[in-house]
Amino acid sequence: MGRWYGWLIAGLLAVAVITLGFGQWRNQQRMANALESGYQRDFYTVLDQVEQLEALLGKGLVSASSRQQVFLLTEVWSRANTAQSALGQLPFTELNLSASRKFLAQMGDYAYSMAKRVAGGRELEPEHKEQLQRFYREVQEYGRVLHRTEQELHAQGYRWGTAVAGMSPLGRQVPKTQGAAAQLDGLKEMDQRFDGLPVLIYDGPYSDQVGATEPKGLAGAAKISGAEAEKRAEEFVNQRDDGHYRAVRTAEVEGSISAYGVTLDGRERPGIVTVDVSIQGGKILSFLNSRPIEEANLSGEEAERKAESFLADRGFANMEKTYAITEGNSRWIVYAAKEGDIRLYPDQVKVQVALDDGEIVGFEGMMYYLNHHRRNLPEPELTQKEAAQKLADHLEVKSGRLALIPLAGGREVLTYEFIVDFEGETYLIYINALNGEEENILKLVESPQGELTI
Repeated sequence: MGRWYGWLIAGLLAVAVITLGFGQWRNQQRMANALESGYQRDFYTVLDQVEQLEALLGKGLVSASSRQQVFLLTEVWSRANTAQSALGQLPFTELNLSASRKFLAQMGDYAYSMAKRVAGGRELEPEHKEQLQRFYREVQEYGRVLHRTEQELHAQGYRWGTAVAGMSPLGRQVPKTQGAAAQLDGLKEMDQRFDGLPVLIYDGPYSDQVGATEPKGLAGAAKISGAEAEKRAEEFVNQRDDGHYRAVRTAEVEGSISAYGVTLDGRERPGIVTVDVSIQGGKILSFLNSRPIEEANLSGEEAERKAESFLADRGFANMEKTYAITEGNSRWIVYAAKEGDIRLYPDQVKVQVALDDGEIVGFEGMMYYLNHHRRNLPEPELTQKEAAQKLADHLEVKSGRLALIPLAGGREVLTYEFIVDFEGETYLIYINALNGEEENILKLVESPQGELTI
């Protein structure tokens, strides 16, 4: 009787364990499928936006209307940013697509600067049109590669979840399929091709300056190993006591600053994190977390407090918020360094805050490390009052301050930044603090997402 009772208890326990295990397996399967759907959506977003970019660039090149050119070039900027963001969400661990993301960002910034030029009443010069034609040809080829990649991955039954299989608990629930290395060859080749394109030098928005060649912020620093890069990536990205992310892959990547591309996996969390760590100095150049952000619970002010705390914890002192914009359910905030009362626009970082729980899910420090160094700033020859007298008489001056701004060719100039009002519109006017010359004018545009300058 006792033996029979024991067998009964053992059988019931076995059934309970099997039922519980099946329930957990089913939940994990649902999570894996949801993650797979998200990655597929991101890939097709990249494909769709690249197709749209080809059409928009083509239209812009044949248009003779200034109004149409401004609209089309601004749309190129918007679509390129969307493609860049979606590309960063893909869970690649076999290759680093930093050059592709940089290409999209540079193309968008260039189109934005050209839109600003046309809106200001100036025509596109032949060299500007030639550059847009080069972008058009590169985008055409990129679209062909993306279509071919999509066809090859579909033919092999590839699931995006395999890119993280074996690195997380979810990975074990993804069906095993043929590896994607061969099918990704086209993307690898395009990334190498983008990496070989010349660096553009143009007077673009201060928060997206390009053209610096030597990383002034890393001068004299020693090189680090790949193992040290992994450690620094984990320390920089993890924001909770127990630490959610661990390095799973590291490879050297080329760019404006040579770096280690470190891939981190989120323990029991969807998505992965890609981090670029400079080989010289071991500084975090950028990182992007691919996890989905389903809803916005935080205000812009709350997000900014999270970003400021993040920067302070990582040694970024004397940083001041300049501009911010909300995209989807996250907020990008731009900070510039200060020296005394002078705002240093070349020395900027960007921080992306998830608006669901305040986690920092993105960071860009490339511009900071390219430009940040100890400067011997000149004393202003003009007072702020004297500089303000260089402004047009009909402008209402709201505020003024000293600011170091970047110009084309890597030059920097000390200016007074004046915020002025003209017929209900806000402008930023930069007057040289040494000779009184008007160096630049930007228009400040308020949008539902945040502040933009054109």
